[in-house]
Amino acid sequence: VQRKFGVGWTALIGYTYVVNAPPDDSTRVFGTESRHALFQQVANKQKFRSLQLSQWVRLANSFASLRANDQTITWSFRQRVQYHGAVEIPAFGRRLPFAPSYYPIYDEVTLSIHPSPDHEILTQNRVYAALGWKIGEFEAVELGYMHQFRPVSNGIVARHNDSLQVTVHSARPFTGFLSKHRHSLN
Repeated sequence: VQRKFGVGWTALIGYTYVVNAPPDDSTRVFGTESRHALFQQVANKQKFRSLQLSQWVRLANSFASLRANDQTITWSFRQRVQYHGAVEIPAFGRRLPFAPSYYPIYDEVTLSIHPSPDHEILTQNRVYAALGWKIGEFEAVELGYMHQFRPVSNGIVARHNDSLQVTVHSARPFTGFLSKHRHSLN
């Protein structure tokens, strides 16, 4: 559920369900995790000259389950806060037919509200940069690189995940889509 207020401000309440499972048969060793989360988010978008700036802060309350070696499920409650700051830089002088139309960059930091010996205060930091193509009034495609830093509770070792990703965005309003396609839904 999202509501707009003020110029460029939105408030959002949402629910997510995520399942994390390692590949192949390693679930017997590492286990699988499922997470139910309720979150509240406040976001702001602004233009500064030709740049599109955005930021949001999210408070998430989640219940996570862990199952390893076909044992019973153990549940834990987690609270965390996330900050996401982004800039979208328009491409200038597009001369090639498939040249990007913009360059998105963001940094997202996640902090644990109640750290414990098993969870650090800083739980992850994601940095992302991409080439973006607008493919319609409401749609875009991005080809990007993301580096994720996740500290381990011993304070010495950290996980570094690097990924190439293709992202498809749509900001098409649902209300217009549903009214146009109402006859096909009946």
